[in-house]
This record gives sequence, structure tokens and C-alpha cells, in this order.
Amino acid sequence: MATQLFETAEDHILNYLKGTAMPTAPTLCQIALFSADFANSATLPAEIVYTGYARQTVTLGAITANTSIGAGDSVSNSATVSFPATPATGGPWTISAYALFFNTGTSGTYECWHFENLTAPISVGNSSTISFAAGAITATQI
Repeated sequence: MATQLFETAEDHILNYLKGTAMPTAPTLCQIALFSADFANSATLPAEIVYTGYARQTVTLGAITANTSIGAGDSVSNSATVSFPATPATGGPWTISAYALFFNTGTSGTYECWHFENLTAPISVGNSSTISFAAGAITATQI
């Protein structure tokens, strides 16, 4: 799986490096699931849709440092993240990617900062719960 920064995050970092202030530190992180891969870092693909689906809150753990050349520091979810169960009919649903969204201090506004296309899409059947174990959602930056 290839971990990527979304365009918004890249712009914030470059603005910080040139002396422009970074946005207010986020207080909430949410994960969203997508039915198609991210083709680039500026356009969101189609988000999963099923009755009861909603982005879920993610608690990120401590940063794991990696000083090897070509490998970056990372941060992962510190607890299991579970989405509401899929309906009894209408499936299957295909999950191809996920993204992490952070609130920006503006009420109700979330920005995509990180996305990842899955190595292989996941097919989710009817009446299934989609879960990510602690440590399964990882953002690594090089």
C-alpha cells in the first residue's frame, strides 16, 4: 500500500516552510472509505455509500521514529476502528482506499491530509462490520 499526503496537507507544509502559519492543530481525526483508488493527490474518489455508513473517529498513537534512509516516521491508530454494519441487502461493497480527515478549527470543516490505496480491494458482503485493528491504519511519511 502506498501512503500519500493529499494536496491540502502538502500545501500546508510548504506554506509553513516559507514562513506562513500552519492551520490550527486538529482535535479530531476521521477515516473515510472509498470505492475507487485515488488517481492523484488533489481529487477525492467516490466515498462508500450504504445505509448507516458514516466516517469514524480515529485515535492516533505516538509517532514511531525511523531514521533509515528511504523510510519515514509513522503514526497508527491506537484502538480498533469499526464502521456500522452493512445492510442485509444491496451488497457487496468494494473498498479500494481510505483517507484520514482532520478538522481545521472551522466548525464542521474537515480536510483530507492522508490517503492510501489498498494493495488489493476488499469486498464486503451484506450484514458485515468493517473494522481495522489497532495499528492497521498507518500514515508513514518519507
